[in-house]
Amino acid sequence: MEFEHDPEKSRTNKTKHGLDFEEAKQIWEEFDRKFDAGEDTSEYVAWSKAKRPGREQMTKIIHEYDETKRRLLEEAKSIDEILSALQRETNRR
Repeated sequence: MEFEHDPEKSRTNKTKHGLDFEEAKQIWEEFDRKFDAGEDTSEYVAWSKAKRPGREQMTKIIHEYDETKRRLLEEAKSIDEILSALQRETNRR
């Protein structure tokens, strides 16, 4: 893979992040080589910070589903109580 970079930005990156672009290139190439060879590359990934695309949306959908289910169960319980009361009233007559 070809890497091109601005030397000034590379120096700024080194100051800000402790890594210049040449060092980043070497790390990337090592990762790429290991990945292509099927070797373990987990040392290159901060799994605690990894996110799955769309995960937040899926969590929201699940929460909305759970909330809808909870409300429907409450409504069903209320309807069941009304039906039971009507049945008792009918049996008294």
